[in-house]
Amino acid sequence: MKTLVEYLELATVAHGHLCAGQVLGVRLAMLGLRELGIDDPIAERKRVVTYVEIDRCVTDAVALVANCRLGKRALKFRDWGKVAATFVDL
Repeated sequence: MKTLVEYLELATVAHGHLCAGQVLGVRLAMLGLRELGIDDPIAERKRVVTYVEIDRCVTDAVALVANCRLGKRALKFRDWGKVAATFVDL
């Protein structure tokens, strides 16, 4: 897994700016993946489904770190307006 600084740099490029939501999303995803024992989210892409509950900056960062996309059915969006993500190990 990349470092926090490396992910923040990638998140800044992907999202367009660095903000508190990006920092929170990167840290949230890194923690979730670490708890599941996933060191390489790219290689283990099909192992995880991620549920996010907000449609803001946090979600962009979570998707980047967890390597999940709506179009690949690995990212599920539930609009509860909460800064929350659930990582499900398949």
